[in-house]
Amino acid sequence: TIVIFSVTFLSYRFGKDSFEQSFLQALNLKSSVIGSQLDDMFEQLEYNLRMIQSSNRILQSLMQASAISNVDSAYFAIEKRLNDYLVPIQEIYGYNNILLLNSQGLIVYKTNKNLDNLLVGENFPDYDQIKFNANKKIYYGDINKISEKRALLNVAIPVFDLDEKIIGHVIAEFDMAKVYKLTSDTLGLGSTGEVILSKLSGNKLDYINKPRLSSFPLLTQSSIIDESD
Repeated sequence: TIVIFSVTFLSYRFGKDSFEQSFLQALNLKSSVIGSQLDDMFEQLEYNLRMIQSSNRILQSLMQASAISNVDSAYFAIEKRLNDYLVPIQEIYGYNNILLLNSQGLIVYKTNKNLDNLLVGENFPDYDQIKFNANKKIYYGDINKISEKRALLNVAIPVFDLDEKIIGHVIAEFDMAKVYKLTSDTLGLGSTGEVILSKLSGNKLDYINKPRLSSFPLLTQSSIIDESD
């Protein structure tokens, strides 16, 4: 949800001639609708991650992978069991990838075999942040730009063994295209209104979606909040 997705909130820009009451009402209605849709989207993502976390297949696969020293051998031992379970989830909900990491941060499984940027046996790039932040709950990581118009959000959840110790993590690569489709819908907002999804870091707002009339690339713009007032 937008609350659990705590690094973000909705902020709004207006043109100099856009402060008419009817326009503000339209903008508030639009932001409310988008906020509700974002809530539904991320609630479903979190539900899926918790379902995967509690699956006996995931626990068995991580335990089996941990018992095999050769990562490739471990992958082939668990691949079929996990393909039958995780690939349908990836395809139904449009995730870019679902990965399984062991307790050292090594990738032991991934659903998307066509991607060569994350290989089985390699360390997951942001594992230190995941290990620190996803030790008890779901963690929303950084948004990574992978092309001019496309970005992925890594969302991680820990997996516990029978002694309640972390045995690994599940990571869903969430395609931000779904979010951008919502925020790019400016129907009813005239020529100057827009809804911007932002990440708050101190007094800086990093824009997550590209502003409507911006010529700058995705994920390169920000604003400073004046706290002097």
